[in-house]
Amino acid sequence: GRPLPSTHIYMSSTAFSPAACADRLARAWLTGETITERGDHFTPPDVASVYAVHEALREHPSIGSVGGVVGYKMGGTGVAALPSGEPVPALPGLLLGPPPGVASPEFGVVAEGVSLPRARCNYSNVEAEVGFVMRSTPVPASTCFPLSEADVWAAVGEVFLAIEACGSRYALEKPTALEKSADAQSAGAVVRGRGWRVGCAGCPSAEALAAVETTISINGTQVASGAASLVPLGSPLASLTWLANHLPSRGERLRPGQTVITGACSKTKAFAVGDDIVACFGELGNVRLTFR
Repeated sequence: GRPLPSTHIYMSSTAFSPAACADRLARAWLTGETITERGDHFTPPDVASVYAVHEALREHPSIGSVGGVVGYKMGGTGVAALPSGEPVPALPGLLLGPPPGVASPEFGVVAEGVSLPRARCNYSNVEAEVGFVMRSTPVPASTCFPLSEADVWAAVGEVFLAIEACGSRYALEKPTALEKSADAQSAGAVVRGRGWRVGCAGCPSAEALAAVETTISINGTQVASGAASLVPLGSPLASLTWLANHLPSRGERLRPGQTVITGACSKTKAFAVGDDIVACFGELGNVRLTFR
């Protein structure tokens, strides 16, 4: 199989401090300035250290001032190995901000029609994604975990189509997989397109979402194609269910109102400021984005 990326490149000579790593990242989120050099406590040595950075980011006052954690993004399949030697099935990141009432948000979950400032989060990649908003915390129909897909679907309040604009707090040559994972899994903005309340007329079923095929076009020219089967764990609901079962191991749960995007169906870097970027989800609809 494909060899796993190294998790030991650019390690500091001192013991890794998740709090120190999170502090650098949080200050970059707050100011919009990119990190231009590595230093001590910069590169997490393993997956557990990445999650420790995420928890330190969650509690950092600078993250609270830019809106806090509003949900999760799925990704990171196979970026590192578990202690057993098996590749990670996913390594979820955090979705942040923006603060309530911001008229022109620069990152976070934003409405379609907003033009994002490309330099603010060093936006470099766009992805067609399926998203969910939780109505409640998933609980098992029986008294036993793990949660089933039916358990998790019962806790979903909304389904929506999205473009994720992936960002970075780094201006570095070749950040490692675990560096990017620590940086909230390259979170930036989630542009919300058409959505449906689960249980209402017209809402696509979990099976229909799993069968979606997608394309991305730039100024009317198709540049990427893909499908919902390419997301972590093989479908949007399977991706969400894995996250719902994973979070309790870290002392967290999915909570009402949180947004989760479930991984890239298709993606591209082939865009520039001013381009008309359109993600098409077949008969379900399109989502449009521009950068300024």
